[in-house]
Amino acid sequence: MSAPVIDFSVVDDIRGIKGEDADVYAELLGIFTRDAPLRLASIRALVELEARGREAHRLRGSSATMGFAALAEACAALEDACDAGSADVAPLVASVVAAYDAVVVAIRSL
Repeated sequence: MSAPVIDFSVVDDIRGIKGEDADVYAELLGIFTRDAPLRLASIRALVELEARGREAHRLRGSSATMGFAALAEACAALEDACDAGSADVAPLVASVVAAYDAVVVAIRSL
């Protein structure tokens, strides 16, 4: 199943949250854009599957929270492969990178 780059129902739900900050989504997006590149760099650099899987899990969670469905889906596939001890996860890492790149382009329209 191919998920959309951005699930706008999630974005709308978060934008509906009212707090001290007028735009909770913008605040969370700022945190994501600072954190995600670090997680992605770790996913690319790590060799040990368990550690790579943990980073994929973390990026999956933050991506899903933000509505970045395709990235969350790609991270889930990588995490599952790492948990299973797959010998070659390079194509899945490439899928995570491509999904992240699509998010970077898409968030410019938010």
